[in-house]
Amino acid sequence: MIEKQKYAHAKTYRVSSYRECLSTCEKIRKTSNAYAIIEFEKPLEIEGRTSFPYSNFYLKGNGSKFVSNSAGKYTDKDNRELTTWRTATFSSYGDNCIFEDFIFENRACLPEKNGQAVALSCFSNNCLFINCKIVSSQDTLFIGPLPDDLIFRYTDFIPERERLIEGNLHNYFYSCYIEGGIDFIFGAGQASFYKCQIDSEEDNRFSTSFVSAPAHSMKDDFGFHFYKCNFTSRTIFQQRVYLARPWRDFGKCFFNSCKYGKHISSEGFINWELTQRQLTCRFLEYPRQKSRVSFAKEVDDVSKLKQYVKDIRNLEKLD
Repeated sequence: MIEKQKYAHAKTYRVSSYRECLSTCEKIRKTSNAYAIIEFEKPLEIEGRTSFPYSNFYLKGNGSKFVSNSAGKYTDKDNRELTTWRTATFSSYGDNCIFEDFIFENRACLPEKNGQAVALSCFSNNCLFINCKIVSSQDTLFIGPLPDDLIFRYTDFIPERERLIEGNLHNYFYSCYIEGGIDFIFGAGQASFYKCQIDSEEDNRFSTSFVSAPAHSMKDDFGFHFYKCNFTSRTIFQQRVYLARPWRDFGKCFFNSCKYGKHISSEGFINWELTQRQLTCRFLEYPRQKSRVSFAKEVDDVSKLKQYVKDIRNLEKLD
């Protein structure tokens, strides 16, 4: 995991616009790959879909917002629906970056009318998001890469830098607020969430809703790790929200020492409709609630899961 100490001796550049941020990063990268800090002089509101393509930067937003209203049922100039994959307000592509004190928001709303609306897409590796707000309705936060079958399905629709990613991506979220309604944390990449507030909001289309939709392949041994997170809701007061459902076979997630509001179903987890993925998904919980579904497995001794123990220690260093 990228650590703040990497930036202890880095030079700081102060910028007054996001355009200046990008041009400054470009100039730095033409001469050096050294770590550098970019600090926004004041809170900005950056409108429209945008991205950050550079590695080894620490961006301090001071409350700056990236906002858009792009949704899956909107169409492009060729009259093609945007689907999930062309709606992200902000996309990260560079590696080893830190993003602190930003808001990533997709304001399309009304998913029953407008469809999916991604706020943040991570196609990066080893990036850390600190004290960020990630807000939308359906499909709020995408953790790349894509599931394998979609790489070929969207050959002429999604750019190669999003489809053709090699290796396992792992990104980190510390003390973030993440809001959505349906499958709002999803993807096939690895992600660690530490002390995050994960808030479920009402979706008028369904009587039930779902926090996460993991889509990992069988070869992935990590998945999504929620550690000491608080699952809340301001609008749902009955047990009809599930922590996860498997978007693809072998989807993996681990809910570790979390707190759950009354909106979380006592069963905890649910299968993806019309599939047999309950036979292959890898859902873990510690401590496991007594009423959980049978395919959510108990972890008696977290220390036996070495990769999670290492992950926990790295996250706790942020406190």
